Amino acid sequence: MKKLAIGCTLFLMVLILVPQQSPAQDVGMNFYINFGVITDDSFSFNDWLWSGGAQLDLHIGPLFMLSPECDVIIYRFEFDPVILAPGVIANIKLSNFFLGAGLTKWFLIGSSVPTFESDFALKANIGLRTSNLKFTLYGISYFDGFLDYLIIGLTLGFGF
Repeated sequence: MKKLAIGCTLFLMVLILVPQQSPAQDVGMNFYINFGVITDDSFSFNDWLWSGGAQLDLHIGPLFMLSPECDVIIYRFEFDPVILAPGVIANIKLSNFFLGAGLTKWFLIGSSVPTFESDFALKANIGLRTSNLKFTLYGISYFDGFLDYLIIGLTLGFGF
């Protein structure tokens, strides 16, 4: 937890020290519909999940982007149960590349299982975006037993 606090502090210091332009010129947004796959850190793809969802990129200045998102995750095209995965990620933009970290929380919802919610987890991502496409690789780890078990995901987003 100490490493996370130090990392967040350094991230905020970089944002403060970067020269800012007029906010009215650089505030914009992009909306993406995402589709992807999720597996664990063994990359065996024995148990893999499909994901689909939406993400809104709010551009704040020339180097910063805030991205709220919500995904629906399913197993083998069975829609009972589903996992609802809302989250928010703070990204740094480097030309067409981006990287960042944020929080996510998963909710298992369905008539065949009792409703369950996870703890908050750290979600870190890196990706490439063009005018209409967004390719993202991400990792998710829960704070309890940090990095003992890592969830890996890959998405392709279509922008509007």
